[in-house]
Amino acid sequence: MYARCPECLSSQQVSSKRLKKKQGMIICANCAHKFNALSSLKDTPHIDKAKPENNKTPYPWQKQRASHPIPWLIGSVFGLILLALQIHYFIGYPLAQMAQIRPWLQTLHHVTRYPLAAYRNLTEFTTIGSSLQQSPNNDYRLQVSFINHAEFSQALPQLQLTLHNLQGGIFAQRVFSPQEYLTTTKQGNLTIKPSSTLDIDLLLAPPSQTIAGYEITLI
Repeated sequence: MYARCPECLSSQQVSSKRLKKKQGMIICANCAHKFNALSSLKDTPHIDKAKPENNKTPYPWQKQRASHPIPWLIGSVFGLILLALQIHYFIGYPLAQMAQIRPWLQTLHHVTRYPLAAYRNLTEFTTIGSSLQQSPNNDYRLQVSFINHAEFSQALPQLQLTLHNLQGGIFAQRVFSPQEYLTTTKQGNLTIKPSSTLDIDLLLAPPSQTIAGYEITLI
């Protein structure tokens, strides 16, 4: 015979000898609840109708679709690449100029060989010497030296020369590009390494007025 625990609804087999000895009171083997088995005696095991049947066929809209990890992975990688390209297009140059982030970008550049914008910060250049002197053939020789204090190689700046007359006014001004002030042997490299110094030596045609002073600006 079978009795059903009213607490956990589990069905368990009991003998008539046990029921007689315990006067119908038994202890559930599943939850240890003591109950009167006489009220739920049956010849067959009790079926818990509250429990769902595992072998019931689900409805079509309840079927779980099979996962597709490979297409999902390809789509995720493509999305990350697209996001990286958008970041590079919109804020790539400002990020490349940030001293805190540039070392990471340089590492990525060496791994992927993806072009990295040249570092450029004029505040980390210092002009350490300059002179403007007239040569024997009446030309003027301009000599300028500046140093790169940045921790990275920098794009070479433009050199602006301003000439002043005897009254203190400006009567001539010219901007020299790196291609113009570099010697022929240095034309292929338009960058300057960290903590490096560049010496510029230019010959200038004599101006129409007397030079009373000059000014060098890196731009």
